[in-house]
Amino acid sequence: MYFSSTEVVGFGVIWNTNPEVPGVAEAVKGVRFNRQGLFLPNLHKAICHMNRTDLNPEHTFDTFAVGPSNQFAHAVARRVGEEPGTVYNPVLLYGNSGLGKTHLMNAIGNEIVNRNPELKISYLSAELFVNELVAAIRCSKTAEFKEKFAGMDLLLIDDIHYISGKGHTIKMIAGIVSSLYERNRQIVFAGGRSTADIVDIKGMFISGFSKSLIADIQPPDIRRYKRRLLTLNSIG
Repeated sequence: MYFSSTEVVGFGVIWNTNPEVPGVAEAVKGVRFNRQGLFLPNLHKAICHMNRTDLNPEHTFDTFAVGPSNQFAHAVARRVGEEPGTVYNPVLLYGNSGLGKTHLMNAIGNEIVNRNPELKISYLSAELFVNELVAAIRCSKTAEFKEKFAGMDLLLIDDIHYISGKGHTIKMIAGIVSSLYERNRQIVFAGGRSTADIVDIKGMFISGFSKSLIADIQPPDIRRYKRRLLTLNSIG
């Protein structure tokens, strides 16, 4: 299967994505395309913004609602924000959608940026990572691709479960993680509820990383929350 030509501005070439090229078929597995065959998640932007810090400034530790269901993940995230690369590394935050994984990931990034504005930070979704890797493979730029991410001071990848089954992508991320870890640079992943059960992802947190940590975020106790509301209302 071949896809339409598109301009990859970051690499300055016109290319046709051919999945028969080594690594491309593996990398594009599960990637969505529109009717014209182009990547839906804005490949143009993904390639152009190679060093992004698109952190949400409103997602900080001060704006995060801490409770019994997320206090461990919050404590881990705060410690990472204060001492990146030295305490817990790499870190995986996982839980159901809407429980605050992305908020905590942004909070870590914002905390580190505020403390050290000169640091190089990359925050992106696993889907965008895959799209950039596909372009790099097709353009014979995999070395530059790896060098870019391995040169970061902080790497934040959201929705890491997206790479499950994509062997080439997993191998690339594992290599980048090893390089960052050796330099005491912080890595943080966030993923869906089943992420910690995905063998190929979980393996990246138990092989050779003595400081790795997996933090689960549980759904809040609704009954406890309702009781608290009733108490507050009675006081008011």
